[in-house]
Amino acid sequence: MGLTRLLRKSAALPLRVAGAAANTTAGVITGSVRFAGTAAATVVGGGVALATAPVRSAAGLLTDVAECHSPGSLVREFVGGPPARRSSRGAGGAWIEVRGLRDPLGGPALAGEVLSALRAYPGVTSAVVNYPLSRVVVWLDQDGPAVDLSELCGVIAVAENGSSNPAGGARERPIDLPGDSAVLAGRLVALAATSAGLCAALVGRAVPWPRLPAGVAAAVTILDYQPRVRRLLENRYGTSVTDTTLAVAWAAAYTATQAWASLGVDLVLQLSRVAESRAEQRAWARTVEVLNRMLEES
Repeated sequence: MGLTRLLRKSAALPLRVAGAAANTTAGVITGSVRFAGTAAATVVGGGVALATAPVRSAAGLLTDVAECHSPGSLVREFVGGPPARRSSRGAGGAWIEVRGLRDPLGGPALAGEVLSALRAYPGVTSAVVNYPLSRVVVWLDQDGPAVDLSELCGVIAVAENGSSNPAGGARERPIDLPGDSAVLAGRLVALAATSAGLCAALVGRAVPWPRLPAGVAAAVTILDYQPRVRRLLENRYGTSVTDTTLAVAWAAAYTATQAWASLGVDLVLQLSRVAESRAEQRAWARTVEVLNRMLEES
């Protein structure tokens, strides 16, 4: 259990490192402009601190995301591997993705195996399958010991592997719900990359460092704004992973060209996307309470 907790906490390590780098960057820039006067040093240092504040605050948020998802599964998805299992928790229960429910032949049998395994698990009071969303809704005993969401995901994975069509659901693209933390994790990664890139670009302008020509960003522009190429990426890797990968690519290109103004605009964009995900999660939590009551009564 200690090792598992350590791995989950380490999911926020990139953001914590970026935050430490941001603090160092602010000190370097402030020192480099100190000769221009205290006012200039204060303005520049304060600007860098403001730009990198999202990285420092997002580290704790990513730690919360890691409580719902294995860091390894998120990393594999972001680099083009199999998608992480979507899940969310709240309102006395959990919504967990089941892969293979959309199979018209093996879906019903898989649902029965998943429900049997979950209902026999300690701490689970009831479970029901939502076929259109490829989810199983699990109600937990609030008076008993806490049930780890990753353990329930493991129970479902065992049931999937033991079904008659174990590989059928592995090829499915997950349906993202507002309460899922995987989308939020991707947007936090994009936010961290953009904020760290802005720090590096400001340092490069202040030192100064050599920079690459602006045409470096042309390749990312083709991938992002050419509809056919974008569609191919989304069909292969999913919208969430594509958005995250392109955001990181934009941050890298703008950092290499020291386009700090473009990074500042992207930073505001990524902040708005993270805020959007958090608002969606809160709205979904309220909706889940109503949905759970409807499912319990049906």
